[in-house]
Amino acid sequence: MIFRNVPVQANLLEAGGSLKEDMYYFSGEESSKAYQKARQFAQKVGTLGVDGQNKQWARASEDFAAASKILTEWKGLTNF
Repeated sequence: MIFRNVPVQANLLEAGGSLKEDMYYFSGEESSKAYQKARQFAQKVGTLGVDGQNKQWARASEDFAAASKILTEWKGLTNF
């Protein structure tokens, strides 16, 4: 069972770590809308990780959908 969660945790660590920092960099000023969206994305990915760890699959699915939507909005703000 432990090995089943490894890919999920690895992907979330990437999204929560270096991807988050990259998103902040490309978002510009901390006061910008893009930067705030990047923070929302990072928070939602963190929540997704907690829900996955707690095996709250329905909530994790909702978090994933919300994170995907936030990421799309961030891409629109940054022309990425």
